[in-house]
Amino acid sequence: MTTITKVLIANRGEIAVRILHSVHKAGLQGAVVHHAVDAQTPAVKQADAAVEITGATPVAAYLDGAQIIAAAKATGADAIHPGYGFLSENAEFARACEEAGIVFIGPRPETIELMGDKVRARNFVESRGFPVAPSAIEDDDPATFVERARAVGAPLLIKPSAGGGGKGMRIVRDLSLLEEEIERGRNEGQRYFGDGRLFAERYVERPRHIEVQVLGDGHGNVVHLFERECSLQRRFQKVVEEAPSPTLNADERERICEVAAGIARAAGYVGAGTVEFIYGRGEFYFLEMNTRIQVEHPVTEEVTGIDLIAEQLRVANGEPLGYDQDALAINGHAIEVRVYAEDATRDFAPTTGPLLTMIPPCGCAGRRRRGAGRSRDGRLRSDDRQAHRPCGRSRRGARQGRCRARRFRHPGMPHQYCLSATPACRSRCPRRRHTYGPDRRETRTGGRTCFRWHERPRLVGRGGAFGPPRPRRRERRSRASRRYRRMEELMRHCIELDGQDHLIWLSRTAGGYVLHVDGGDVAVSLDNGVLRVGDSEGPVHIAGLSDRLFIHWNGAAHELLFKDAVLRHAAGSASGSEDTVRAPMPGAVVGMSSEAGQAVKEGDILLVIESMKLETAIRASRDGVVEAVHVTLSQSFERDAPLVTLAPLGADA
Repeated sequence: MTTITKVLIANRGEIAVRILHSVHKAGLQGAVVHHAVDAQTPAVKQADAAVEITGATPVAAYLDGAQIIAAAKATGADAIHPGYGFLSENAEFARACEEAGIVFIGPRPETIELMGDKVRARNFVESRGFPVAPSAIEDDDPATFVERARAVGAPLLIKPSAGGGGKGMRIVRDLSLLEEEIERGRNEGQRYFGDGRLFAERYVERPRHIEVQVLGDGHGNVVHLFERECSLQRRFQKVVEEAPSPTLNADERERICEVAAGIARAAGYVGAGTVEFIYGRGEFYFLEMNTRIQVEHPVTEEVTGIDLIAEQLRVANGEPLGYDQDALAINGHAIEVRVYAEDATRDFAPTTGPLLTMIPPCGCAGRRRRGAGRSRDGRLRSDDRQAHRPCGRSRRGARQGRCRARRFRHPGMPHQYCLSATPACRSRCPRRRHTYGPDRRETRTGGRTCFRWHERPRLVGRGGAFGPPRPRRRERRSRASRRYRRMEELMRHCIELDGQDHLIWLSRTAGGYVLHVDGGDVAVSLDNGVLRVGDSEGPVHIAGLSDRLFIHWNGAAHELLFKDAVLRHAAGSASGSEDTVRAPMPGAVVGMSSEAGQAVKEGDILLVIESMKLETAIRASRDGVVEAVHVTLSQSFERDAPLVTLAPLGADA
């Protein structure tokens, strides 16, 4: 067997950084492949070698196995680590690596085919006597799949056979939408995994998601590294992961972990993998197996002391595990929170924007990984997850660390927040009320305050955005006074707060400034990084571009767009027309269902967009006629871009 000396990482972002850490710690060299948009990311900068790969999109580039194998040969790498996602569960890619004489750091191709395919895995596990949910499998009889899925009953969960990570999964509670959801799930499965086959199973409302980490070597040894709970999710994307699960007692833990290890042994599993279960009321059944490392692996590492990436490298090098189940134990408690770029004002839709800086929270004893960096145009294109942070050595400490992680700030993207601000977390984390102006208006979203300001060109003096001037010499005072008088005259802005427009302006006083909001007054000042607004004050972090400021204050995110108020109102009737359907998030068009002159009814699908691996149908808000379609298939667009314009029925198109 080839002795591994150099590893090529066929992935991007924080997992590439994580793998590089263990590769270098093991004394090996690490190379990475990258698309042009990832050229300035931390993984590329930290690698010993980097090879640019190309494709129609960044995702397509990372799915091009031939380019990746060619890059491994070009860099002299004798092993490829696929990370997670992309080609990590692609049996053909694993087989191609073997044929090219390159070690694939993961299970054998035949194991991926067995356990990576959700349908085959279910059949395999069921044949071994483990319980699975009622289901309908398309492969059994494609012609009757819809009818058999309908017979399972609602609520129903549609899943790609070859998928993972929540991609292509759809919950169907209204069976009249079943065929539409099946088609969308099929399209997502084909796009992300190159396989549009589906299966449907009964969806369990409010389940517990329990997964067990397993590890096997090429000598027949298999152990489990206990369980993680990943029940807090959004759109099937995990948000908070915890180890060990607070739900299971000792007997249940032993039972579910032994079942997972038994499944791995039966499959002849080699490498790191995860067996997932749905748990409720003391019972559990097999969900799927992920034949790869997972995002949440650090919480298992925190409580077991085992470096899973290092173990993958050892196993791939032909070494035995060197320990048995009795040598493993749980030591402490860990919670991981994922940091996503999402817009809280738009139902936490994925968003993009310039990434100016990342300000991690203080006081957490855990570790953090981030893979986002500044790209040339400052946009995140492949994934809205930017970082994750495991915290704590006891459950109380982990919960406190999770609350601190809510303060993870990313100036440059609108309304981002660590999405540990779920109902379960909010109940444990202190809420703050903030006051902005005499009417004390605020927008409550996800247990926090957020709003959006629209302003004129940037006018910030040496004292900061709100601070008083500090001329160093007497001769400069008259010039400074003139500057701030002009600032007061010009800084009359129209802001959008809670969906309503307000007129605001600043006036200077001896102690700072007074903010006037629709005739009411509130004192504001900025001193040594502390912003005071009325009776509320707190530390503030400000980052800016040429046309906007991003302010994070007391856990809330604020975006100040510098626009001319007169022009904004003049264009308001055109840009804010309710007849124009606008993009709820940045993305690309993946399906067209309308054309100019076509009559549509309320609820009809106009087009389908994809953003950050999430497919969304854009529907007509009322009856009408399509007056214009502003985008084409595969075209990319930004948030709020016009997509379709509707005219009233009977109007000339």
